[in-house]
Amino acid sequence: MIAAACIGVVLGVLGLQAPAVGSSAAVGADAPVDADAEARFKKALADLRARRFHVAATGFEALWREGRSTQVLTFAAQAREGAGHWLHALEHMRLLLAADPPLDERTRARTTTRMAAARRHTIPLVVRLRADDGAVGPARVTLRRVAPDELRPLLELAVEDGREIDVDPGVWSLTVQATGYQPRQRVFAVMPQRGVKKPEVVEFSLERVTVATVLAIGPDAAVDAGVQWTLTMEDEPGGLRTIGGAQAREKLSLAPGRWRARVEARGFVAQEFTWVAGEGDPPPVVLMAEEPPPAPAPVVRPMVRVRDPGLGLGLGLGLTGGVVFGVGVGMLIQHRDMYLRPARAPDNAAFVASLTGSAAASGMIGAGVGLAIAATTAAVPTRGGGISGIRDRGLWAELGVGGAVVLITSVWYSREWRRVQRDLYGQGEGGMSAFDVRSQQRETIAAGLLGGGAGLVIGAGAALVTRYVVRRSAARQRGVAIGGGPGLVGVGVRGRF
Repeated sequence: MIAAACIGVVLGVLGLQAPAVGSSAAVGADAPVDADAEARFKKALADLRARRFHVAATGFEALWREGRSTQVLTFAAQAREGAGHWLHALEHMRLLLAADPPLDERTRARTTTRMAAARRHTIPLVVRLRADDGAVGPARVTLRRVAPDELRPLLELAVEDGREIDVDPGVWSLTVQATGYQPRQRVFAVMPQRGVKKPEVVEFSLERVTVATVLAIGPDAAVDAGVQWTLTMEDEPGGLRTIGGAQAREKLSLAPGRWRARVEARGFVAQEFTWVAGEGDPPPVVLMAEEPPPAPAPVVRPMVRVRDPGLGLGLGLGLTGGVVFGVGVGMLIQHRDMYLRPARAPDNAAFVASLTGSAAASGMIGAGVGLAIAATTAAVPTRGGGISGIRDRGLWAELGVGGAVVLITSVWYSREWRRVQRDLYGQGEGGMSAFDVRSQQRETIAAGLLGGGAGLVIGAGAALVTRYVVRRSAARQRGVAIGGGPGLVGVGVRGRF
């Protein structure tokens, strides 16, 4: 303890700051224990007292590199401060702040204050690292002061892109080394600055260390099909990837290390392998042709049988026409007696009713005949596309003929109806002078033709609509009820004969 106190007094006289006696940084239990280290430690202290700061710093730094206590690093920082080697002193103090176990609060605060004071003599230097293939990982930079009488040792620091280093004014040589890249060196001068110090920026453009590599592939058929190389560097996560072209021998420049290659070509089995670039070229790759895939089994689609709606449709239309025709005949027989005995107004109510019923009956008989004609056309059996097309054309023709008959007979029936009404109710005061029996008969005939045209239109239209619905349903591979009848599209009587 007495020796440590004497050392503190001597350092205080020299204007340097020694650790307080009894503090965690004081010389005590942490002092070197072996005789040689203790002798060198005392010699470095003697050099420090004699203001041989460079020699003392060299001695303390040698002990620190041997794994001695952080106490020697404290003395090394003080020696570098005395020699005016501010960069080295700041790096020693930065190591002290990061030491394990950590410094006590008092020593840490004192060290931080000393660092702030030392930075007044330095200029901030920003190191930028660039590479063509992306960001550069952690690297190391070696700093050397360039001067004829320079005594400062080389200082090696770990750096990343954007690291700021506090350097002394003067000429410096920086050498950057990063794994997988060629070393780069730059020499530059750091000029003193006054006031607010502006950081100096030094940029290094690094190039990859590469080795010539030849990738060979066969056979020629695989090369002609278009070979594709995919290279991945395994030693570097998310590393480089190079995709090659279609040549039998690819000459590349790759970074040293373990690489994985995948070779692909259309119609050939892909291969993967690994090799170490820098220890020789990879073995030639021979791709094997792929076996042709088995021919797919033919897809057998179930045949969708499309039933011809002709028979059911014709039967439905025919049955409807028969019912209408029968009702019309019955009504005509019912009114036959009064129909043959004309009577004038006002005592002709029975005759008028008989005349109206006969006209209606005649129209129903015509409608039944028209439905029967349409039913016959719709029921024609189909044995091919030709017959089906002829039947469709026949139904369209019947639809057109029926419409024309309806238009013509409507005009005719209207004219004859006016004549019959004139005969029924007379002219002027004399009443009916003579009943025109021919007009009465023509009215009944016109009603029958009008009903026939209407039945033909209804029957042909129902048949066409039903056939259209059936064809659409067959295209969707769905079955529908087949049949038809007047007024009931797609509904009819189904039967087998």
